[in-house]
Amino acid sequence: MSAPDIGSIVGLFRHVHRLKTTPRTGWLRHGIEKPESIAAHAYGVALLAWVLAGRDVDVGKALKMALVHDLGEALAGDLTPQDKGYERESIIVAEKLREIVSPLPEGLRNEFVSLYGELVSMKTEEARLVNMADDLDLALTATEYQRSGPDLREFLDVDERDFTERGRELIKYLKRLGDSE
Repeated sequence: MSAPDIGSIVGLFRHVHRLKTTPRTGWLRHGIEKPESIAAHAYGVALLAWVLAGRDVDVGKALKMALVHDLGEALAGDLTPQDKGYERESIIVAEKLREIVSPLPEGLRNEFVSLYGELVSMKTEEARLVNMADDLDLALTATEYQRSGPDLREFLDVDERDFTERGRELIKYLKRLGDSE
């Protein structure tokens, strides 16, 4: 795999910078002042994926997947279920991801796109882990924001079908915590 040229690296990180400075839409809608950025969320997802990874998971691949999972939102924006077109969110984000990585060398570009496709397909342990970490980061963040006032228990209502036992324990704990605050 060839190394990206300096211009494509700078271009990629301009998009990353946008993720660092773009607040998450759902928190804004719930009146959270100074909410986390999309990049802060991606960091939380990556850390949770690493911490919750089982022995049958390629942690390096899962971490890459966590870092890629919202990259397309640098151009698509942070779409939530309340947004028009949300049912096409993964398609829109995939299109924007392709646009963002298009200047990169073919091998690297293909890896970004492949990781996102694998994540959306939910067919691998790594994809299921990152999707679970995505939901859990949202729930953990909601419990933190809820401590300052707003009722955010709706963010704890997640589909646990693909959760590991450890993930189920964590969401159950967060729900008890959310009910007590």
